[in-house]
Amino acid sequence: MIPLHLPYYSQSAKESVRNFVLGLNERDFHTELSSLFQTQFNLQNTFLTKSCTNALEAIALLLEIKPGDEIIMPSYTFVSSANAFALFGAKIVFADSDNDHPNAGAKSLLALVTPKTKAILAMHYGAVAINDLELLREECDKKKIFLIEDAAHCMGAYFNDRHLGSFGHASAFSFHESKNVTCIEGGLLVINHAPWLDKINSILNKGTNRVAFEKKQVAFYEWVSLGSSFKMNALHAAILIEQIKHTKEINDKRIKLYKLYAEGLNPLKQQNKISFNVPSGNCRHNAHNFWIRTETAEQHAALQKHLAAKNIFSTFHYLALHNSPYGKKTYPGKTLRNAENFEKTLLRLPLYFQQEESELSTVINEVNRFFS
Repeated sequence: MIPLHLPYYSQSAKESVRNFVLGLNERDFHTELSSLFQTQFNLQNTFLTKSCTNALEAIALLLEIKPGDEIIMPSYTFVSSANAFALFGAKIVFADSDNDHPNAGAKSLLALVTPKTKAILAMHYGAVAINDLELLREECDKKKIFLIEDAAHCMGAYFNDRHLGSFGHASAFSFHESKNVTCIEGGLLVINHAPWLDKINSILNKGTNRVAFEKKQVAFYEWVSLGSSFKMNALHAAILIEQIKHTKEINDKRIKLYKLYAEGLNPLKQQNKISFNVPSGNCRHNAHNFWIRTETAEQHAALQKHLAAKNIFSTFHYLALHNSPYGKKTYPGKTLRNAENFEKTLLRLPLYFQQEESELSTVINEVNRFFS
């Protein structure tokens, strides 16, 4: 079986786990990682969380959502993008994807702004920056709306030589085992809005002033705000600190495989039998995934069945949130044709660091054979 994905752990990460278990790692991993994110990616004000979901929930608390506040976001995204804000009472307003990419670009998002809009969430699908990202930030500033980046896929991805996640007022990354760089489960919160820096430590530490207490800035360890147990544990941080050092190596290999897919499947694209997106220009993605889109849902199902018969795992990705049971019940009346089309016709093909080029060639050959 050729799997869709295999998590990669460097040898140094495995050694870090061993040293941690043996009690040989007397290190402040959070501080070291903060320095790494700054020097390697120029990501400032970083905070490790247990998951990307936790990072988004912390952002929701920073927003101080009130009844009636609206958060605009793409329908074609993972449920955490919406749930993190709905959990605190926000009304979710879903935007449609672009015609040629699952991302909801700036125009689609901005068209939904109302006086009740509190924030816009931009999700960079596959670590490809949304269209008109810089324009979106400019418009958010003009309208006094917060811009949040769901950068779950984006470790090591850039737009205009700036790392994705540095354009919004805050952003969230994932280190889940399905991501390019993983520590089994983990997240990263990046804050680019100075007033939020005074609030974030209590939110991440169960609503307490624990950080100030540990720094001997206050005499008591007290409940000072809403918060939760969001901080990444030391074991996962011990893994992540070594994994981050291999980000370029991991992404370079994946980009090589991505290009081979694009070359091998380009004849089908030229014949309009499939479509796929190859980022170009100022967008430097990290090859988080390689997806194709079939003409119909029936073709999608048949191709997936054909690949499975050849021991090749492939799958769809997100189910559009506006069409989900909770979405229909809570936010009715939406028809988002592009998101619905991606739900039915997008197929992800195997892509992972350990993948051999011969395995990738097998996938390409079987896709071509299906359409021949």
